[in-house]
Amino acid sequence: MDARQLKYFLAVVKTGSFSKAAEEQFITQTTMSYHISLLEEELGVRLLERTNRQVHLTPAGVKYREKAKRILELMEEAKELAVQTQNDYEGVLNIGYFGHSLYERLPEALKRLLKEYPRLRLRVHQGKQTELIEGLEKNDFDCILCTDYGLFSQTPWMKKMCLYADPMCLLVSEDHWAAGRESVKLEELAGERFALMVEKDLWEREETFPVKRAEIQCVSSHDDLILLVRSGYAVTMGASQALKTGLEGLCQVPVEDYRQYDNNYICWKKENPKEILQRFMEILNCTKNG
Repeated sequence: MDARQLKYFLAVVKTGSFSKAAEEQFITQTTMSYHISLLEEELGVRLLERTNRQVHLTPAGVKYREKAKRILELMEEAKELAVQTQNDYEGVLNIGYFGHSLYERLPEALKRLLKEYPRLRLRVHQGKQTELIEGLEKNDFDCILCTDYGLFSQTPWMKKMCLYADPMCLLVSEDHWAAGRESVKLEELAGERFALMVEKDLWEREETFPVKRAEIQCVSSHDDLILLVRSGYAVTMGASQALKTGLEGLCQVPVEDYRQYDNNYICWKKENPKEILQRFMEILNCTKNG
């Protein structure tokens, strides 16, 4: 027995007709008859007497009708109570994030979360990778959104979930020689000046940069990165999603022999008790899948 069968049963009782009840419920008469039969089979009693012209309640059907009404009323009350409890949630979700890797996905996920929890308060902070991880450990954040850069192996107290892998590309000013090219090769970029949005001490831990004789300049913000590239002072190589912001006057060019990805994670402390965080991660997971 489910709510649909109760609704269909009461619709037949109200209209006195399977065809009219089916029309009211936007289903076929065959479907209506099928569900009523399932209900009667489960109960082990006949609820309705069918004739060519009309449908009548049996004595068992008369008694069951009142209980069926009450069951549906209780189900609706339970639904309203659940929604009200959810909407009354007044907690705070503290989110730390790095760069612009989730620029398109994060707002949509937060919009969906706030639709479910309109009284939820959000606190967000953009910071460096190391700063975010330190803040998470100190409970300044409930979760952080960032990339790895070899940091996660030092954080056994933290859990993580990969949201998506972002392919790397080259970003240049519109008057750069590579602008408008379908792709470039690493050897063609030899000797270029690269601005990279990564902390200097983290950069020094990474493997050798794939471009030979490249001059590397580390910057601490996305705006600084875009400024240096737009001015023609430097080019950059980074995750395609992260580089979408501020693209006026700039060109993204695939690097055909550099198959690297920027893995974007949501991270949280293992003992974090907030139920709202679990729901946020479910929404992010749905967002990443479509």
